Amino acid sequence: MHVEQALAHWRREGLLSEEKARELEASLETLTGERSSKAMVVFGTLGAILIGVGILLFVASNWGAMGPVLRGAVLFGTYGVVVAAAWAVGRRGYERVAEALWFLAALAFGADVFFLGQIFNFTLTFWQGPLVWLLGVLAMGFARRRQVYGHVAAPLLLLFLGWLGGGAGWFMDDQWQFLVADGGLRPLLPLLGVGLVSLALLANRIPAWEFLVRACRSWGLLLIAVPLVGATVARGAAAELFDADWTTKQLTLAVIVCLLAIAAVVAGAVRVAAGRGVLAGAGLVSVALAISPSGESLAGELIKDAAPIYLLFVALLFALGLLTVWLGFQSANRALVNTGMASLAVLILIQYFSWSFGLLARSAALVVGGLVVLSLAYFMERARRRLLARMRTP
Repeated sequence: MHVEQALAHWRREGLLSEEKARELEASLETLTGERSSKAMVVFGTLGAILIGVGILLFVASNWGAMGPVLRGAVLFGTYGVVVAAAWAVGRRGYERVAEALWFLAALAFGADVFFLGQIFNFTLTFWQGPLVWLLGVLAMGFARRRQVYGHVAAPLLLLFLGWLGGGAGWFMDDQWQFLVADGGLRPLLPLLGVGLVSLALLANRIPAWEFLVRACRSWGLLLIAVPLVGATVARGAAAELFDADWTTKQLTLAVIVCLLAIAAVVAGAVRVAAGRGVLAGAGLVSVALAISPSGESLAGELIKDAAPIYLLFVALLFALGLLTVWLGFQSANRALVNTGMASLAVLILIQYFSWSFGLLARSAALVVGGLVVLSLAYFMERARRRLLARMRTP
């Protein structure tokens, strides 16, 4: 039955007054308009990205044939045209299209930073370029108050932190050392996730910085869940992932994260008790795994050498996943529920396949494995929907 048919039926039955029926119809029209505007945002953002990539490819393909003056004119001219178009479209009342053009201006700003650096033979060694672009994106997000700028700012922040103080230049052999090396960000990824979640909690209390909340929370949950769950793939995985050199930068980042987490708790940004448990649990597990007196993860070595410690580690992460789901339910946060459920499902699958790996050559093991996966998907999705439905119920 369509909504219009249902409203007409309730009118005939006398269950719904004409005034209330008109209110419901108006509410539905508003909801339809919101969905339509969200679709416009999606298409507008996609169009802005495609235009930005096209401009970037055009400039790059003709870069060698241009002189310094022409290069600068093209870069500044392109940026000026985009900004002028965004302003003009906004003045005519097409706000969604205008926001897409303002987003395109933020992307063009980042491209101009690196192109101008090349014109003046400034290598922008690793961290300077992302830092300048990050500042521009934050300024645009502060001015426009849109969440999309937060989703660009978060990875730029990680690039800036990773490349700060290291590297010899662009396209060198050590360009990706910021992530894969023991002295880079890899051992600290869950801890950085805790810092981003704490930053999201603090930003949620300041209206001017609310555009950062969802992005910091999403990236933070991703940085916490993926490395920790990935560390359970094998007994030696934690040692490989969390070996750290504990450079001055790593120590400084760890201290900053701890201060952010403490500030979030003291300022009352973590209102639900389970939230403090998840924040503290994720932080303590991350710190314990990253402690490396001799460059090797102390907890990782214990997990690798002792099966009971490995099982305790898996059980601890499973409990943390359950607590995350409970926190999401208490705070009516879908992202937390989905993250917790996904982490629990992956943990269960990893343990099933790791314990039954020797039997995978047998057809019975494959059949049982398929049944386990399907059953797990069914029950986890059913539980997730029930939780989300209860969250929507007053």
